Amino acid sequence: MKISHFFNLALFGLLLTFFSCKEPGCTDDNAINYDSEANEDDNSCLYNGSINIDFRLVNGNQAIGKYDTIHSQDYSFRLEKIKFYMSNIQLKSSDENKFLSEAHLFDIDNTNSKSLVFDLKEGTFDSLYFDLGLNSEQNSTTPANYDVNHPLGLNQNTFWAMEPSSYIFVMIEGKIDTLLGDDYYPLTYHLAHSDLLRNVALEKPINISYENPSNIIVDVDLSKIFDSVDFSDDLPHQSTNNKLARLLMDNFSTSFEIH
Repeated sequence: MKISHFFNLALFGLLLTFFSCKEPGCTDDNAINYDSEANEDDNSCLYNGSINIDFRLVNGNQAIGKYDTIHSQDYSFRLEKIKFYMSNIQLKSSDENKFLSEAHLFDIDNTNSKSLVFDLKEGTFDSLYFDLGLNSEQNSTTPANYDVNHPLGLNQNTFWAMEPSSYIFVMIEGKIDTLLGDDYYPLTYHLAHSDLLRNVALEKPINISYENPSNIIVDVDLSKIFDSVDFSDDLPHQSTNNKLARLLMDNFSTSFEIH
């Protein structure tokens, strides 16, 4: 009888200890807020999802690449080089903005620059936002401020060491035929000036989920860049703002479409 009484007391003590020491929290070690000291899940677990953003050069609905030709009724343009900066890349919604990247350089010669991948907390957003170009603070730096492989680093070959110095926001090079007689000549547009910064907001419901990675495509329709451009106008090789540079940047900022 004494043994049974002792056993009951011990069992009662163990149960009392167990129930009195419950620590609520997230008990899933896959969650970003996993609590190793929690012993009771309280449904507070938060998870990271992922988003993959692919950038694709197109002419209308047709994908194009290096040395492909854009044909129109007024000209034919053979693409040889294109680089452009995107900065302050964010996902936006009415509830919150999620910052993704400070700066990214798309380069047709760099396969790795054609996709961006981010891990972030689950959520729903209304649009992808970025600035085409660099803000004044970024544009006041030099490649010496960065690692050589950084988007603003020396290896990108996008910096003009002139007065005033500037990064080249958009670089388009190729050959153009305005007579449509297979008579091509070089065409180069280097757009560099802080006043040329343009905002791009691409509206699309974007759901970031732990179980289903989000994949979006951003098309860049290069045919739109030359809308209303007079190819006989020269673009001064300098980091000063002019009418043609503004037109090209305005056109470029409308060339993006999200899918």
